[in-house]
Amino acid sequence: MAVTIDNTTTENDLRSETVTVSHLTSGTNRMMLVTINYLTHTGKPASMTYNGVSLTKEREIENVGLQIGTQLWSLAAPATGTNDLVITNDDSDGTDGIACVYTFNGSAGTISGTDDNSGDTSTQDPTIDITSAVGDMVIDVVSVAEGGVGTYTVGSGQTEVWNGKSAGVGAFGLSSYEAGASTVTMDWSTSDTNDIWINIGTSVNAGTQPPDFVQKAIMF
Repeated sequence: MAVTIDNTTTENDLRSETVTVSHLTSGTNRMMLVTINYLTHTGKPASMTYNGVSLTKEREIENVGLQIGTQLWSLAAPATGTNDLVITNDDSDGTDGIACVYTFNGSAGTISGTDDNSGDTSTQDPTIDITSAVGDMVIDVVSVAEGGVGTYTVGSGQTEVWNGKSAGVGAFGLSSYEAGASTVTMDWSTSDTNDIWINIGTSVNAGTQPPDFVQKAIMF
């Protein structure tokens, strides 16, 4: 069994304390990941639920000096159907940011190889190497300071999900996915030589979930 994409939804306006994003989930052995790009001076997501079930924040990385941040959230066995992802921000005015919602089929309900990186396009375009496996699926999320001046192009073998600014002052984010291998390099190229970036990547593990996985996810 291999991990496949079920559906993706993007939302580039998170400027409310509570933001609701409708997302359709289907299939079996399901997994949900949510990536967030945000400007740190405008607040950030503090919690989120899908169909009333809480997601887990897997990783957060910030460059406070340049006011950019990136988060990764997960939920095993999300409910099927069209349901609401409710993002609660830690500021009453919300956050200037972008959310990308992914659901997958064929997942064991776990992720691995999660890592983060940072750099400057004067010496290196956004890139990260993620330990994965054949049959898994890798995703990445990149936040860029001074973003939008140059053009960003997704790397070979990756499928772009988001490439652009938020609806606010201008958080700039990138996100994509690619089939797994022993090591997967997620990268983007740009003509801009003045951008600072931070990113997160992870691998969705292939497999099957036990019959009571959904019940456990709801209980906890």
